[in-house]
Amino acid sequence: MEQLAARGIGVIEGEVTGIQVTGDRLIGVRLRSGQVIPRRALVITPRFEARHALLDGLGVTVAEHPLGIGHQVRTDATGLTTVAGVWVAGNAADVTAGVMQAAASGVTAAAAINADLTAEDTAAAVAARRAVPTADAAAPSAAFPPSPATAPWSSPRRPAASSPPTPGARPTSSS
Repeated sequence: MEQLAARGIGVIEGEVTGIQVTGDRLIGVRLRSGQVIPRRALVITPRFEARHALLDGLGVTVAEHPLGIGHQVRTDATGLTTVAGVWVAGNAADVTAGVMQAAASGVTAAAAINADLTAEDTAAAVAARRAVPTADAAAPSAAFPPSPATAPWSSPRRPAASSPPTPGARPTSSS
């Protein structure tokens, strides 16, 4: 309040219940008390509300925007909500996001979702591998044959060699 007073800005306490207009011009604001304060201009602070009704049933947390201008779904930097496996992007995550920011948050959320799904698939593969008894847990088993990424020198058309081919070597034929 001191800062406003230092700038010559007065503060009038009360709830605004209406505006007074003559013709097409604002002439004042009416307070609940009935008092009309003469004004030629009026500035209001907008409130922004993320459309989160679809998410409410999932139990996500909706919180006040840090600037106090509305409500949005609480997320981390990737868009992950307070509910595991539920991400949001765009204005649901930040009510102030413009089109480009909203699109970028979608890309970020997509990358995080992909990483989460990959980690889940990997955990399932590790659990499945541990469930198969093998003589040597580190050795590939019939249930988990080497992939082309781990044995690039073998293919269905060429049996696996004991070692990878020498680069630049000419193939030999044996008849």
